[in-house]
Amino acid sequence: MHCPGVRAPIAVLFLGVQVSACTSWRVDPTIVPERLVVLEHPRSVQVRERGGARYVVEAPKIVNDSLVGMVAASRSSAEYLVGGAQLGGLTKRTIPLTVVDRIATRRVSVGKTVALAFLLGLVVKGVSAGRELATCCFGAR
Repeated sequence: MHCPGVRAPIAVLFLGVQVSACTSWRVDPTIVPERLVVLEHPRSVQVRERGGARYVVEAPKIVNDSLVGMVAASRSSAEYLVGGAQLGGLTKRTIPLTVVDRIATRRVSVGKTVALAFLLGLVVKGVSAGRELATCCFGAR
């Protein structure tokens, strides 16, 4: 027995998985931060300083010898709080490249995406089987 009312939500669910996919931060040790930002123009980068502080910098740009971008105000280091312009929970930051230990960009993780699609397929199959069982055994619709 097929339930036509289930097909549309299933299609939307799988479309959502394909569009959003699963991403993770990836470090490319072969490229220096300035080159990565200038060549790839990422929307955001994750920066780790030599002291261990981490930031997600939105709209990163290289200006002179610094990485400039917007950082969530609540996750900012106190030393970069001075002179920052705050905008909607984000604060403009200037981080000297000399303190950047590593920089990472978001990359699609094929393994995570496949695993999520598989798990969602199992959930959909389980829901579908549950509906069929309810219809057969209890006459519910």
